[in-house]
Amino acid sequence: MQTAIVFLIVAAAAAYAAWQLMPQGLRRWLLDRLIVVAPRGASWLLRLRESAESSGCSSCKACREICACLLRRRRQEPNGKADG
Repeated sequence: MQTAIVFLIVAAAAAYAAWQLMPQGLRRWLLDRLIVVAPRGASWLLRLRESAESSGCSSCKACREICACLLRRRRQEPNGKADG
């Protein structure tokens, strides 16, 4: 019994770590597939999908400011490509 409990705890920790390290695009893709496969669990999957839409930690505007800066830079360049 203890082995099963430890296995569940380790599996949950591994799933959480994988989710946190997963790129945002892959999270959205995975959630879209899970919503199609498991429509009964769609309510909590939709909440996860909404939270996956927001980038960063939402405690500051840094991500949006960086994106806005990159967009302005791309608009100013004649060929539309930013200098990495």
